[in-house]
Parts: sequence; structure tokens; C-alpha cells
Amino acid sequence: MEIDSIIARLGEMESHCNIEEIRDILRDYDALAEQYQAMYQRFGVAEPVVRKDGVWHCHSCNRRANQYHSYCHACGKKLAWGCGKGGRRYG
Repeated sequence: MEIDSIIARLGEMESHCNIEEIRDILRDYDALAEQYQAMYQRFGVAEPVVRKDGVWHCHSCNRRANQYHSYCHACGKKLAWGCGKGGRRYG
């Protein structure tokens, strides 16, 4: 459903609603949804650690990653150790 159709339906349901207030609320909601998606991709989706010269590194920032930690202490990226669960190295 696009924003104009939502506004039209809300306007029909509530006669005391201000259309501009509804538009502002929907724009704010869309902006927050975009921010949430960006944060989730950055901090919620695990990426595998990379082993270079015998040391584990974060895939995102290339800083040294401590074994058994779920997140990189430098950039906050979620780390996947082996089977993608993060926080524990298997095998």
C-alpha cells in the first residue's frame, strides 16, 4: 500500500485526523524502518571471521577478533565462528 492510499483510508476513518500529521507520522515510520534495517545489517547479521597470519580478524573492519566473542570490539559487527552462531569457535 502506498502512502497516499493509507492517508485516504485514515482520513475516511477518522474525521478529526489532520492529513499533514498523518503524512509526518508515515514519513517518520519509513525513516525509522530504514534506520532499523541498516542497523540490523551492521550489527545483527553475522559474518565469518577471517584467519590471516595465524590471527583471527573481523571481516568488516579487518581488526583482530578475540576468540569466543560474539561481536567485534572495534566496530561492533556480529562475528560468526564456524557454524555462523557467533561467540564460539567450533572445530
